[in-house]
Amino acid sequence: MYIYIPGQSYTIYENFNYLLLAEIIVAILIILFIILYVFLRDNVEISKEILKIDLDKETIDLSINIKNKSVFSLNQVN
Repeated sequence: MYIYIPGQSYTIYENFNYLLLAEIIVAILIILFIILYVFLRDNVEISKEILKIDLDKETIDLSINIKNKSVFSLNQVN
């Protein structure tokens, strides 16, 4: 317990809350990780469709569709 005497000067020091700062930094890092995961992951949709079956020639015509939903371009598509 401190006793304050009138007429004397006092210095008041603010206590910096390092725990709050650490929590804010961790929250920012988690948000950045989620944003990077959503935007930078491979997001490709592949579908196939049978267009025509010719029993006489014994052939099947297929349509394979590749849709890129990512921010980056597709490379080495075989």
